[in-house]
Amino acid sequence: MKQEKLSRRRFLFSAATLAGGTLLCGLSPALASPGMTCAASRGMPAFLDPRGWSGDAWNAALPTFKKIQEHPFISGLADGTLPEDVFAYYVRQDALYLENYARVLATIAARLPKQEQRVLMEGFIKDTIAAERYMHELYQSMDAKHLPSAPAKASPTCQKYMEYEARMAAEAPVEVACAVILPCFTVYQQVGEHLLTTRRKAGNPYNDWIDAYADPAFDKATRAAVALCDELAAAAPTSIWKQMTEAYVQSTRMEWAFWDSAWKKESTPA
Repeated sequence: MKQEKLSRRRFLFSAATLAGGTLLCGLSPALASPGMTCAASRGMPAFLDPRGWSGDAWNAALPTFKKIQEHPFISGLADGTLPEDVFAYYVRQDALYLENYARVLATIAARLPKQEQRVLMEGFIKDTIAAERYMHELYQSMDAKHLPSAPAKASPTCQKYMEYEARMAAEAPVEVACAVILPCFTVYQQVGEHLLTTRRKAGNPYNDWIDAYADPAFDKATRAAVALCDELAAAAPTSIWKQMTEAYVQSTRMEWAFWDSAWKKESTPA
């Protein structure tokens, strides 16, 4: 694997260009929940609102997030020992996942009640498409010995995650659908922070990948996605709030399973 090809920072800037800078312009005041700009409360990430739904959801999913932090895939990224073929498997599966994720976001965008919410979601879609293109480029740039002999299909775990998000996006209340897609923001943002503080920097072939998580663009996107969910939850009945939390926890579990399937190089359908 060529290290210069690994830079996700290059993706962040190209994504901003392709998306017209949608997520780099700052948040709409209407989508900034009051708890997001203050210091982290009770050990929570600062982008969560400890008084709102996002704080409750984070606490509910915290045991699974801790398992993610401790997973050998993440540890291997941090110390640079992750096998290249494992990373190649992950990149390919993530490209397939992101292709589906863009369609999921489009389904949700059409259902959101406010114009500014739909505009925000459309920005997420553009950035996801840019990310999917980048992952395909990264996959193709890797050493051929780490690539399968035929184009890979979605693993059973990836397929299950994609089907779950697509079904919830189409059938669940729109508030719940937004909660389903949120771990793709919050979990990755926090995993990035964890990697930045625990990595072995000297000689780590994944340094560029890890460094990208320090970019303010990803933090801003996460804050906007959290604020959208908090806004929707605040206007919803208690029953919907509970369903949102359950959906958030389930997606967080699937995030763990996604990394675990990459670590094990789960067999894909023939």
